[in-house]
Amino acid sequence: MSFNPSRSESPRIPARLPMIVFSDRRWDALSEGRRRLLARLGTHFQMLVIEEPLFFPGRPSLACALPVAGVEVLTPRTPELAPGLCGRQLPWLSSLLADFVLARGIVDPLAWLSTPAAVALLEHLEPRAVVADCLGAPSRGEAPNRELLELADVVLAADPSLAEAIRPHRPDVWCLPDEVDGAPAASADAFSWEHAAEHVLRLLTPFLEIEPMAAADAVSTGFEPGSQGAVAQRNTLAPN
Repeated sequence: MSFNPSRSESPRIPARLPMIVFSDRRWDALSEGRRRLLARLGTHFQMLVIEEPLFFPGRPSLACALPVAGVEVLTPRTPELAPGLCGRQLPWLSSLLADFVLARGIVDPLAWLSTPAAVALLEHLEPRAVVADCLGAPSRGEAPNRELLELADVVLAADPSLAEAIRPHRPDVWCLPDEVDGAPAASADAFSWEHAAEHVLRLLTPFLEIEPMAAADAVSTGFEPGSQGAVAQRNTLAPN
């Protein structure tokens, strides 16, 4: 089915709410589709992406970069050699995150987790909502991470098979593929990713303390739960 949702007014979002994304991959290693999606959301939110740490023998710090407009990538530099957001990195990351949140005056952010390892870091944030962005299928015989799925307010899956694995635990999972209509994200029409971002905004609407929208504006457009980009107009802001 063609990914061509009808246009409708985006939700009215308070100015520059922070959205903190926890990724166990480098920004450049994320799929083109996820980078496009986060960049689109960065036009609505203060988009902060915390990627996996780098070993640094000196004082722990957060290195900041602006790879695209609206997205700030934070790279933790720690004296720990262990890769990713593993347990041995958590004490360093917790301290850096607590200092960063305090220095920036961040309160009630949205949290976007693409790895369950980041759940332990949420205690410093007290997020208003949590998005679980499930990017990779669990190993054979392994169930999706239950802790993250139970914690999340919105659950996204990067492909239909992963959505099916998650559905027994979260029937409201939404499939948001990294491809649109079978075309690679790098060549997909930019408006497709704009509408994908608008769809995510509508899923987050109940947590944004926005002004109530007129009924005509509240018709959600985007992906059906578990579909491969199928589009439907719905009268609610989240799947039933």
